[in-house]
Amino acid sequence: MPKKPHLGDPDSTIISTKTQLATTSTEKHIAFIGDSSCLVNIHIPTLKDHGIDAINLGTLSYLGIDSFGRLAQRFCENKTDAQIFLVLHPECIRIVESSREHQRILEATLEQTTVHSTQFQLEDFRKITVDDFRSRLLDGWLPTPLKGRLGYRYGFTHNLRNEIWSTGGFMEETAKFDASISHGSSEYRIARRIQSECTHFRSYLPEGVKVRLLISPIPQSHATRGHEKRISEIQSEIEKWIQADSPSVNLPSVLPDSSFGTVTHLLPNSAREYSRQLCARLSQ
Repeated sequence: MPKKPHLGDPDSTIISTKTQLATTSTEKHIAFIGDSSCLVNIHIPTLKDHGIDAINLGTLSYLGIDSFGRLAQRFCENKTDAQIFLVLHPECIRIVESSREHQRILEATLEQTTVHSTQFQLEDFRKITVDDFRSRLLDGWLPTPLKGRLGYRYGFTHNLRNEIWSTGGFMEETAKFDASISHGSSEYRIARRIQSECTHFRSYLPEGVKVRLLISPIPQSHATRGHEKRISEIQSEIEKWIQADSPSVNLPSVLPDSSFGTVTHLLPNSAREYSRQLCARLSQ
């Protein structure tokens, strides 16, 4: 049977598409890697218009920074002169625990192997005859509809994959930020897991690969007094742990509410403007 296409849901679609991009982008030497703020904030066509030939390998915060390193490792194969920009949102940095299920999806897409039991068990019969058939054949042949605003924008997982691929890894945010509702705590901190994940992230990269860190912005109405100072402190700590190269990539840590679809994601036009600012900063 064919290998799993990993198109049964949006998360699997994003992860599998980014793995394919990391594997096939052999001519590119610059990659932006990180959580979903990287996925929707870094507009690759804008970077290309400004002379930066890069790929967006942003995925999901649930994976963890060490898993971002696995994608970076794949991208950096045979590229000792590669440049990696690690893009993290403050929300990702304070998540207590990564998702093992999402990590398993990533590893499966990297390895493209499926472990089968060598001993037949009756309870496995349904999985063999129905679930495995669906995941290996039907997910690859039949479109899987997406729900809500994402479905209205992209329709099906196949369309999502194709657009992510065609834009060099960028995905549009479809929500609209509403400051009148609660968006959780705006007190940002570094979760205990982050230091060890950063160490693993760096260990996956070959000698000579340069790494720089970019902390994503939050909406103005969600920012507390002293947010910029706190983010600067967080950035310094993480840069130390990933052995980041100088200079730091310092873009605004707070932007107007109108720029956002969610607390973590910029709207498409704002992502383009943010990417233009990034190009200007990198050219200095």
